[in-house]
Amino acid sequence: MDAVIPIAKLLRDEGFISKEAQAQARALLERYGLTSPRKQNIALSKVERIRAVFADELSRSCGDPDCVQLADAHLPGQEHIVVPPRHCTICGGSSQRRAARVLKMALERGGITRLIILGGTPPQHTTLRDLFAGDQVELRLIDGSTRAHSAAEAALQLAWAQLLIVWAATPLHHKVSVAYTSNAPPSLRLITIARRGVESLCRGIAEALMRHPAR
Repeated sequence: MDAVIPIAKLLRDEGFISKEAQAQARALLERYGLTSPRKQNIALSKVERIRAVFADELSRSCGDPDCVQLADAHLPGQEHIVVPPRHCTICGGSSQRRAARVLKMALERGGITRLIILGGTPPQHTTLRDLFAGDQVELRLIDGSTRAHSAAEAALQLAWAQLLIVWAATPLHHKVSVAYTSNAPPSLRLITIARRGVESLCRGIAEALMRHPAR
């Protein structure tokens, strides 16, 4: 006889905590014939199939408007279900991750995949690399407190980039930034962000792109 698990526990483990979410998830399992209204337990042998159904049919978000919008955009046609932030497929409970996903969507809509960011500290650069790891977006992060790049070095970077960000609220020596800003070609878009923190940076870039989409 197959080992079993309480259905309520399985649903909680999957992030369906509220009564509404549990009812919504259970109704989906019943539609797929994986359980029936009278059953309280389910065979462990069905768990992988159940998880596959949830992945295919449900869009899980914490209910934050940005997460809902992103989930709808990336998982069209899936049934939306509200879960605790740690189970959200968009932010995972991190406001930085949510802001990065908002930025990625704005970049995607603009067809932008290559960014130079002037400024920011080494720990902030590490955070940005982690947030964008595995994505199509490539970042080149310039430490604004180190030596200035030559005009030739800057020109190579600028020729590669589709977007130049001046992170003005972080350590950024003029001698570093000017090599880029004074040599940027007219076709290269430049955005200045006067905000601190990685989350604020991502939000600021996304807002600028959404206000003035690339043509």
